[in-house]
Amino acid sequence: GTFLTTTALEPLFGNKEARFETGKFTWIGNMLDNDATACMTWKTSGIKTWEDMKTRETTFGSSGASSLTSIQTKTVGELLHVKTKVINGYQGGIRESNLAMQRGELDATCGVYIVTVRTQFADQIKAGDLIVWMTFGSKRDPAFPSVPTIYDVIQNDEDRALAKLIFEQDVLSRPLAAPPGVSQERTAALRKGFMATMADKAFLEDAAKAGLSIHEMSGEETARRYQAFYEVPKSAVERAKKIIGREADTP
Repeated sequence: GTFLTTTALEPLFGNKEARFETGKFTWIGNMLDNDATACMTWKTSGIKTWEDMKTRETTFGSSGASSLTSIQTKTVGELLHVKTKVINGYQGGIRESNLAMQRGELDATCGVYIVTVRTQFADQIKAGDLIVWMTFGSKRDPAFPSVPTIYDVIQNDEDRALAKLIFEQDVLSRPLAAPPGVSQERTAALRKGFMATMADKAFLEDAAKAGLSIHEMSGEETARRYQAFYEVPKSAVERAKKIIGREADTP
């Protein structure tokens, strides 16, 4: 199976309905290492940089309270000390939020994968209609070299720990997993097959046609990175739970 990293980490963030242990999954690999996300606005919003939000309430679109777009927006508000208002219900995803920004219903949206911005909205970016004003990778994206990352802005270790907990999930953006209990022999075969596919000429040609860059990660490294989320300071996890709205779920 494949799924969002946010889904895989539901137990860490206190979701009682998530009755699984991510650390026991058989991780096969990850297709796209470090597919960072970003925040963007339409040209009529009055927002060109994050500092433009300091003196106003800014509305952000989201599909639902537990979605990446909602969680990352709330985290931005927490880390940048700006007032954000999340409006849920944009079930059509980023495209629907984009249209809502054009209509003036929303000011912005966060949690958009940069690869999506580059492939689906390239014309709008080139025309200056769509403005990317912050990214969440560990370093600035080559496609937007003048746009700061969240790490360019935050000032202390506590904020940095929270940022890493939330935004470094993007490093594991396209993981593949098998169930727990798979034999070592079969796990090795699956991982070998995965890495061979990532180097397959026909596969890479199809990915290029879709505008996707493959940056594979081994199953061993994928497993290590998931385990690392469970080793972050408890204070950062508790802070994240409050942002997500899970404080009531904890014993």
